[in-house]
Amino acid sequence: MLRVADLHVRFGDVQSVAGVDLTVPDGAHAVGLVGESGSGKTTIVRAILQLAPHAEGTITYDDFQIGRLRGRQLSSFRRCVQLVPQDADGSLSPRMRVGTAIAEVLRTHRLATRRDVGARVDALLADVGLLPEHGRRLPHQLSGGQRQRVVIARALAVEPRLLLLDEPTSAVDVTVQDQVLTLLERLRAEREVSYLFISHNLAVVERLCESVVVLYHGRVVETGPTSSVLANPGHPYTVALRSAVPQLKNSGRRGRLVLHGAPPDPANPPPGCVFHPRCPLAIERCRTDVPLLDDVGGGRRVACHRVEEVLAGALAERRSPLSGS
Repeated sequence: MLRVADLHVRFGDVQSVAGVDLTVPDGAHAVGLVGESGSGKTTIVRAILQLAPHAEGTITYDDFQIGRLRGRQLSSFRRCVQLVPQDADGSLSPRMRVGTAIAEVLRTHRLATRRDVGARVDALLADVGLLPEHGRRLPHQLSGGQRQRVVIARALAVEPRLLLLDEPTSAVDVTVQDQVLTLLERLRAEREVSYLFISHNLAVVERLCESVVVLYHGRVVETGPTSSVLANPGHPYTVALRSAVPQLKNSGRRGRLVLHGAPPDPANPPPGCVFHPRCPLAIERCRTDVPLLDDVGGGRRVACHRVEEVLAGALAERRSPLSGS
């Protein structure tokens, strides 16, 4: 359904995204896009929505290049692909009742008559676990979790095929996070909608996504089925992200791989592998040669010169013991 090929996004001298490939298939499938802050996750979403111009590469939806869509085709694309932003507060007008905000979407896309709008709004609120009375409230009169549900209901109003979920649970507490994830699981099954799920939390991605794309400094360093990638990561950066996921004591984890140093300067990235200044396995080749994504079997691809050693557990002895474990 959605395919991003060799995507490059630049802002002046800064290359925010460098040669990213990813595919979101049609149907009830979720792809996780993970990486720390500044890795380019949200920039990719903005490029898909044509909110950030891309310098190179193509973005296609149902075999149509998004940048060439006009008229009815562009309107159809905007209906089929909807964004659920991270900041629900910033995406809702503080002066508009939330039911009115949802009704505005229905009227704009001519999806309901004036007589039917109220009933459609109530049905959408019910679909995300809210009551009709919530539609008569202003955003500040709702909790953070309720506002996030309203944003999801508004996105669902146009009956999309793909939701771009930009860290939709990062601004809520753990209990509400679980409720939102349960809601997303149910909606995906009932509506057969696809997800591109942006997150820095691998525990959330592990629960929701069938496949995962790991970004570092605007580049894909590992991709494949979520279960196999997280069970045995092939890139040192993925190992570090995976080891940072909290788990119960005595769960078999040996410790956490702590990365030293900061991510590279976006305006002046290091030569070779951009991860090598922080990588505990870096060798001279890593400082000069850019690693390419290579197939390692099982539908997985990894961009690392030492992928065989990583898969064999070369980083296990370098992990710091966890306190209390």
